[in-house]
Amino acid sequence: MKTALIYSALTVLLTQASFAETSPSEMVRQLGAGINIGNVMSAPQEGNWAKPIEPFYFEDIRAVGFDHVRIPVRWDQHTDQSPPYRIDPDWLLRVKTVIEWAQDEDLKVVLNAHGEHWFIEACGKREEFYCSPENWQRMLAIWAQISAYFSDQPDALLFELINEPYFHLSKKVVDKLNQELLAIVRKHNPTRNVLITGGGANSIHAPMQIDPAFIQSDPHLIAWFHYHWPNTFTKYPETKNSQPTWGTGEDIAFLEDNFLRVKQWADQHQIPIYLGEYGVNNSSDPRSRALYFKKVKETAKSLGFADAIWCAGPKAKKVVYYREKRQWDKNSLDGLFSDSEQ
Repeated sequence: MKTALIYSALTVLLTQASFAETSPSEMVRQLGAGINIGNVMSAPQEGNWAKPIEPFYFEDIRAVGFDHVRIPVRWDQHTDQSPPYRIDPDWLLRVKTVIEWAQDEDLKVVLNAHGEHWFIEACGKREEFYCSPENWQRMLAIWAQISAYFSDQPDALLFELINEPYFHLSKKVVDKLNQELLAIVRKHNPTRNVLITGGGANSIHAPMQIDPAFIQSDPHLIAWFHYHWPNTFTKYPETKNSQPTWGTGEDIAFLEDNFLRVKQWADQHQIPIYLGEYGVNNSSDPRSRALYFKKVKETAKSLGFADAIWCAGPKAKKVVYYREKRQWDKNSLDGLFSDSEQ
């Protein structure tokens, strides 16, 4: 009997520890280096653009030194078009299974709403009020279900409310969206860390659009930005007048200055930063690509940002991990990790 009681007490303590509250700053530190598993669960249907995710992905990701994964997920095609906007239970279970495969490898997970073009592109960027009440209620319903379904997950799972809303939605609309989605999330996840950005301006300017009062209203927020500048290098050769090389003193100074601007804003508003995407086309010069990754990583780390490299699968232009072959792009890894980190 005594042994059983001790075992029961230990079980409770371990369970409480796994769900212990982690501050945003500490969580960003723990997130460290990450990778996106892009173009899989964010496709209209998983498997449309790349083979479905398998457990060995996370084994390989952890083995080379990553600390977390960002899993872009599209919910639209798995959600009813009419109220109550029910998400397919099989899709929720599939997402949960993938998350737990990552957790089995001691990887933290960022889960988001990604590729929700039906919502983001329905209205114009100049509009101060969202144009479709039906779409708005559907998005709120999606997050109500995500929030409830994953509420029993440890705090190693983070929610990112919506990917890149700023290309089509104004600052005012995204501020309101952030407020209403967070209120829904907090009903079941009062202390889970949530990643947010602003509307109306992209890249380093996106988080700076967030309403400061909103930041101060909740102690478990992390601001994020994406960095694909200069696109005359990162999107070579598809961007007009682009070039395959990067790495002059001016190039590096431009990157460092941009990141410093984000850091100064973050310090002013007392919110930690997550660099959720950065990447370079594989058609670029390999040495330049490695140097770019190295400088992004060094600069982000020196400023206390967590980061996640964008990797979009074998058919995409930005590939770090060739999933089907279980092989890594060596130049990319050379830039992402020093010998001491691998």
